[in-house]
Amino acid sequence: MDIIRSESGWEGQIALSHWNIGRKHMDKIDANLHRYNLHIADEDELYENNIIKKYKTTYEYTQKHQGYIRDAMLPMLLKYCNEQIEIFRALLENKNIGIYHKKRAKEICSRRNSIEQSLALNTVVFNNVRCNDEIFYVGYVFEWEVDPEHGLGVLTKEAFTCFVGPALTAYCAYCGMRAV
Repeated sequence: MDIIRSESGWEGQIALSHWNIGRKHMDKIDANLHRYNLHIADEDELYENNIIKKYKTTYEYTQKHQGYIRDAMLPMLLKYCNEQIEIFRALLENKNIGIYHKKRAKEICSRRNSIEQSLALNTVVFNNVRCNDEIFYVGYVFEWEVDPEHGLGVLTKEAFTCFVGPALTAYCAYCGMRAV
């Protein structure tokens, strides 16, 4: 695990070969090697060796069980996407909303291809909250063509999907503690 200190924690990359779903991966991501951005949300720890020791088990678990985690997450992720699209469709039919919101809803509904094709994993987040003695809550941030402003976020406890929502959901480990 190669990481560097940033203003909001630690940054690096994680190799996840099972995550090549959806559209072409973003420029920030090395799609040929299936490497994705890794963010470790731990601003308190100052030393790289301590971070590597602390999150090693989570890193290994995430890599080893990536297919199972992805398969367990995908139904909830797709359900959430469909619900959001239906909300935008309902906005189109509402006569009481302003021109800006109606225009935005129309734009979003017109972008809909296959939901899976409109998603791209961008960042994996190791939150600084443990879900057991060894493993930390892990978030996944997706870019979503349908709603690029908010994206999508998924918070997991090992292979259990706690929450799906806007991209910031991936960083909300304290919410995950209440879901379980």
